[in-house]
Amino acid sequence: MTSSSQPVEHTQRAEPNRRSGWFVNAWFDSIFIVGTPLLVWPLIMLAQEASSAELLTRLILLTATGHYFATFARAYGDKQLRARFRARLTILPVVLLFTCVWAFTNDASHPLLLVTGMWAFWHWLAQAFGFARIYDAKIGSFRPTTAFLDKALVVSWFLGAIVLNQSATANFTNLLINSGIALPGATFFATLRTAVLGLVITVTGAYAANLTVSLARGERVSWVKQFCHVMTIGFYWFAFGFMPNFFVSYVLYELFHDIQYFAIVWLSGRSRVQREGTTSWMRSMFQPGLSRAFLFVAVMVAFGAIDVGSREWFGDDQIGNVMKGVVIAAALLHYYYDGFIWRVRESDTRADLGIVGGAAGRVRSGLGHVAAWGFFFVPLVILTARSTTEFSPMERARMGVDAAPESFETQSMYAHALVSTGDFENGLAAYAKSLEIYPGSARTQFNYAAALEYSGRLKDALTHYALVLECQDTDRLHAQAHVNMGVCLLVEGDDAAVVEHFRAGVQPGVPSPRDRMMALVQAFSETGRTERAIRLLSAVVKFAPADVDLRSLLADQLMTNRRFGAAEAEYSAVLRSNANHAPAIIGLAKVRLQQNRPADARELVERALRIIPTLEEALSIKASLDKRR
Repeated sequence: MTSSSQPVEHTQRAEPNRRSGWFVNAWFDSIFIVGTPLLVWPLIMLAQEASSAELLTRLILLTATGHYFATFARAYGDKQLRARFRARLTILPVVLLFTCVWAFTNDASHPLLLVTGMWAFWHWLAQAFGFARIYDAKIGSFRPTTAFLDKALVVSWFLGAIVLNQSATANFTNLLINSGIALPGATFFATLRTAVLGLVITVTGAYAANLTVSLARGERVSWVKQFCHVMTIGFYWFAFGFMPNFFVSYVLYELFHDIQYFAIVWLSGRSRVQREGTTSWMRSMFQPGLSRAFLFVAVMVAFGAIDVGSREWFGDDQIGNVMKGVVIAAALLHYYYDGFIWRVRESDTRADLGIVGGAAGRVRSGLGHVAAWGFFFVPLVILTARSTTEFSPMERARMGVDAAPESFETQSMYAHALVSTGDFENGLAAYAKSLEIYPGSARTQFNYAAALEYSGRLKDALTHYALVLECQDTDRLHAQAHVNMGVCLLVEGDDAAVVEHFRAGVQPGVPSPRDRMMALVQAFSETGRTERAIRLLSAVVKFAPADVDLRSLLADQLMTNRRFGAAEAEYSAVLRSNANHAPAIIGLAKVRLQQNRPADARELVERALRIIPTLEEALSIKASLDKRR
């Protein structure tokens, strides 16, 4: 929702007895507009504790995507708006729908998401400014200086919430990196933070001075607007500055935004259908009564359910990508339509919102309007053209740390990149710093524990896997932590607790204990850490002696480490359990060759070939033995 800043044509004075400083009354405005954060925050905190992040995502999509439809109800249900902006309401939807679907089906979504994210930020900001201006207009305050400072206050504090809070900085700069944009170094971001802090202080001081002057002159001052500023800006800062989880931050502010939007669309729709020029379905939807209010919300939520359902049913396949394009197109149309259907200086809008007096503004010309779209499509085309630039994980991580060194997300990403390159010392230090900033991240705790496990610090790994279980579960990390704890305990020789952890980790989509062990053995083998692989496999074989495949793998590792006697014992144990286990027969043949017993090796190879005539390793050894004759 926005407020126009177009040149003034005329001004009307209102009669004092017709003015009201509220949309409806103090109770309604406190619950649905001004004091909504006091309702949203405990609801989301309770939901976060009671449900998984996946469920919270589905719930917020119902309102986040659903409130787009509220815009369409106003834009297409008002015949006068449709007649006045016919081209905008018919041509642009087709253009945006094509653009968004093309981007998601042609692996070019990152630039689109970047541009959309920037517009979404401005959209949130514009709604905060719009409500402030409406509350001023409600009491007849139309001073241009106050309006300018309202906008400056909202812009500076919203920008400050992103730049001065490094968790938010990390997530916004990630959009730039995903679009192939190389970020400047740490010095630039430090200077930017200083500049934005100075801007916030300067604008706030000017706003306070203007308010003081207005009071001294006896001018009308909306204290509801002042409270609205405090609640809106304060809640934005609380969400993005004091909530360490960016997803929860988004959910908190988005729900606040959605509830406000539902309220104003409902109120303006109720007023609009009392005059001529609306469709029958709009008149039916916005009739008085609690049942119609619930119907309105239900229709919006049903629209959001389309987004939720498409993500569940189609995922990332082609149909799913098409649906993502459709939803992003709906979001962009929502931002776009709000730019002209909510102009407070429009007489119809003022009438719908119960505003008396004020100024009418000029509508931008068609050519100027088309040119303004260049701010969307030109950056999108440029970014799409250069989005083929791909950064390595280490490059991405270093840019992230430069932009936001005090963000637990960037430190965690940097740690992961370091560990992936084998730099465990610095990687573990970065993980420790990330957890010092925010110990409640289940993903960081899990990755830190896995890195400790891989580096051989099993007791420390067990400590941090246990801390994963104290964090809120995301992506089935609790189950994975149980599996990994079981493997660590197995190696440590604590067999009593192993079964309990393995049972707790059995869930769909979670690697089984055996898969986890095999992955570790492969990782140790590929990096030449055969002693670690042998230690793990020895514990596994002791725990599950009937698993001949793992026992054969242990024998292979012993062979690689030139421990031929131990390897012979394991291969023989496998063959006592399964005389036709071809890999074990070939392994024993290799032992016989090392023992300089070629005749015995040939006999074993021929035995393996009778079981699997095409076994390549057996054929290779046989060919080598034939050359010796």
